[in-house]
Amino acid sequence: MVGVIVGLIIGGAILVATLLWLLIYWLASQDIFFTIVREAEAKAVMRGDSFCKFVTSHAGHHFKKSGTDRERWQVEDGDRKQSQLEKWLGIALIGVPPFYKIYCYTQSWASRVQETKDGITVFVSKQEKKDLDSIFLRDDVYVNTVANTETVERIPLNTTYIMRARSVNPYLSLFGVQHWLEAAHGLIDQTVRDYIGTRTFEQLVSEEARAESGVKEGLWNWLTGSEIIDKLKTEYGIKVSSVDITEIDPAGELARDFVEASTRKYVAEQEKIRLKIEAEGRAEAIQAEVKAIKEGGAAAMLAVQSRTLTAIGAGASTKFIMPTNLADMFGGLVGGLAQKPNTPPEPDKKYKPTRRGTRGGKGKGGK
Repeated sequence: MVGVIVGLIIGGAILVATLLWLLIYWLASQDIFFTIVREAEAKAVMRGDSFCKFVTSHAGHHFKKSGTDRERWQVEDGDRKQSQLEKWLGIALIGVPPFYKIYCYTQSWASRVQETKDGITVFVSKQEKKDLDSIFLRDDVYVNTVANTETVERIPLNTTYIMRARSVNPYLSLFGVQHWLEAAHGLIDQTVRDYIGTRTFEQLVSEEARAESGVKEGLWNWLTGSEIIDKLKTEYGIKVSSVDITEIDPAGELARDFVEASTRKYVAEQEKIRLKIEAEGRAEAIQAEVKAIKEGGAAAMLAVQSRTLTAIGAGASTKFIMPTNLADMFGGLVGGLAQKPNTPPEPDKKYKPTRRGTRGGKGKGGK
């Protein structure tokens, strides 16, 4: 009997603990009393309508926790002290609702996704808009397109760039500016316009190609030189790791004409290179034939003529024009090859005219 009672008590305790854990987890998923923080993200806890604190889960990092709010929520390297709830259940305490709640905000952004069109995989920009309750503390990729940027030639272009960034001070990112991503894009967009305006179309392509290969040139150098990157970090709490132009598309008739002209120029240059290579190949072949004839004499000449006639005959709609004395030509050539070197040629027989008498003279036997 005692064993049964003990068993019921233990079973009941396990059941209560399980139900309690499930209840806490459900409350955390609804941000009631508790909250679940994903890795490398931070959530702002509000007391009424005022900021209270941040809760986070970011291995190897912690908040500074000293100075003003603009300073104490700076993310620094190093392990942080975790509560028992965080350690065992992976949740963080918020406070008693409705006095304490998680701060939520709406953010719009564009990201690059892969799509397959006609069997070809391409990257396209996808616009997204969501209600968020946290902010990233790790690098993420954001895409933006600046319309009608003009080059030195005043060619309008739609310039798409990728920004890799993360928050290193969530207080500045969420409460130091209305919308941190829009503010960051605003500063970078203007810099992109200034940068495009000092470059030709060809310079943009070559500089950004070098930037993609690992050399920090092009737009990135322009941004660091204008102190935009430092301003984003100190005022908005956003650390930008890189900004690279990914697409430069024509944005008008003038731009399309320029691209078409560039394409025609490229095709013409490639055709010129092809013709030059073919001409060099033919010249080398001719030189080889000449060398063979010099070394082989008449026999080599005959072999070359034979190959030439064979090649001509292999072509389409070929017409042969042959001299009437072709047989005599080849016969003479063959006879010349067969003749002994010391045998002189047979002299030609000349026609000797018959002697006739002259007018008024006496012929043979004349009187």
